[in-house]
Amino acid sequence: MSQIREKIGRARTLYRNHLWQGRLILTAVLVVLVLVVVRVSLPHTIIYSSVYWLGKQGINAQIEDITIDVDKGTFTILGASGIKNGERVFNIGKASIDWEWRPLAAKTVHIKGIELEDFGLVAEQYTDAIVVAGVEIRQGEGIEQPPEEADDKVAWGASLNRINFRDLGFCYKQFDTPHDASEPGSNIIDYCGGLDSLTLEGDFSLGSGETAGTGDAQRLSVDGRIQIEQLKLHNNKLEGALVSIAEVSLPDIVINGIDDIRLDRFGVTGLAVLQNAGHPRHAHAVAFSSLDVTGIAVTNTDTLAIDAIALKQPVMSMATDASGAHRYELWLPPQAQAPVAQAPEPEPPPAEPKPFNLRLGGISITDPELCYWQAAAQSGGKTPELDYCLELAGAEWRGGIAVTTPAGNEPLQLALDGDLAFAALVATNNVLEKDLVRFEKLNVDKLVVKGIDDIRLERLGVTGLAGLQSAGHPRHAHAAAFSSLDVTGIAVTNTDTVAIDAIALKKPVMSMAMDASGAYRYEPWLPPQAPAAQASAPEPPPAEPKPFNLRLGGI
Repeated sequence: MSQIREKIGRARTLYRNHLWQGRLILTAVLVVLVLVVVRVSLPHTIIYSSVYWLGKQGINAQIEDITIDVDKGTFTILGASGIKNGERVFNIGKASIDWEWRPLAAKTVHIKGIELEDFGLVAEQYTDAIVVAGVEIRQGEGIEQPPEEADDKVAWGASLNRINFRDLGFCYKQFDTPHDASEPGSNIIDYCGGLDSLTLEGDFSLGSGETAGTGDAQRLSVDGRIQIEQLKLHNNKLEGALVSIAEVSLPDIVINGIDDIRLDRFGVTGLAVLQNAGHPRHAHAVAFSSLDVTGIAVTNTDTLAIDAIALKQPVMSMATDASGAHRYELWLPPQAQAPVAQAPEPEPPPAEPKPFNLRLGGISITDPELCYWQAAAQSGGKTPELDYCLELAGAEWRGGIAVTTPAGNEPLQLALDGDLAFAALVATNNVLEKDLVRFEKLNVDKLVVKGIDDIRLERLGVTGLAGLQSAGHPRHAHAAAFSSLDVTGIAVTNTDTVAIDAIALKKPVMSMAMDASGAYRYEPWLPPQAPAAQASAPEPPPAEPKPFNLRLGGI
């Protein structure tokens, strides 16, 4: 005890002899103690305040833990969830942000990483309110806008290195009634979506304090990659998927401002859109197994160049009922009644459109299919009146395409130079279970287009063409067919002159058959005739036809 008292006495003597230095040391010790207390108690204070505030909104919330590391610049929330009226309105497995303090001195917000795991959110929209995660926001109760202030001459910059999202989900409902007048199940839109993972890595920045005053304060700069896996959006009212994507990949993104954007590759796999909205033989109205677009470059905001496009197993299908309504129309939200028309205010004349340039290289399409289905009248939507599918083994364009949109009164500029090939086309009438038309190959060699007034191709060749299966003479499988057709030296000039050097046709067949009643076998292929329209007012005489010139060499 005597030693402790002796040390305390020495400290008092030292403090009295060096009063200002002692006060500074004492102040520093107190500040450190306060910071330690704040660091220890702040997470618990945030948890208590958040749970209390959410409880005032009628949400039974809980937060497992919040960690704050001031030195490393990290903030993490673990195990947060909320339940309202027996339903979970939000869930956060883990949410964290990692930033750096030092760049703040240069007016730059540098976020090293953002992580979000096992996240769920429910949102509802009414005519007079919106509810997000159980928190109701009435119209007119938004955040008050602060008074306008003079712009800061020194713009802040932002940079990001990593985003990692996993197991995200959300649900959205929209009502056409006020919040207090709505009833369960009266919503007009009910969607739920999910995302397995989203990864963003690299250097993503938008200006910095150092670029202020140089004109590049908001310059976008990117050098990184983006990967998305298993994206889905489901319509709960129709019990079908609006869109489903297995994977989206952008492995190499380089951006130096909006005038210089380059993507090494943009890839999408397993895309499907509008479930049960197309032909009965397909699960979706639009789908494909993979899409690869390589060598993408955007320059000067008015020029898009693409090296190559490869599309595999695309499907486009359409179905209509007997009245002509398409199945996809069920996916369209109901339209609100148009407001009473008022005298429109004079609009300023539209700005003169700027030309846009598109440059394309090779295009490859593998195993495409196109289907159309139409219900027969008085069949309850089950029996088709028309049912066609077109299948193609492949289509390929080898060459270049250049398009420039018109500016002012200038025409569209189109230029092509390359070869086009189609393989194994079959168009089938599924009602008759027979082929409408088929061919083995179709080639367009050395097609050169310098505008609609100047089109030339060295050769158009078709092999193994046949049409109207079993509609002709019994000794022939098709009503019309030939083994090959070659048309060479084709030129179209001034839209009114066609010149052909030579036409060579091999083994052509045309056959016809008629039953005892005088009906031809091809008549079942004809679409049903609409009832004749009643006589109407006489139409004006047609415009005077312009002359057309045809020059043909050997046949």
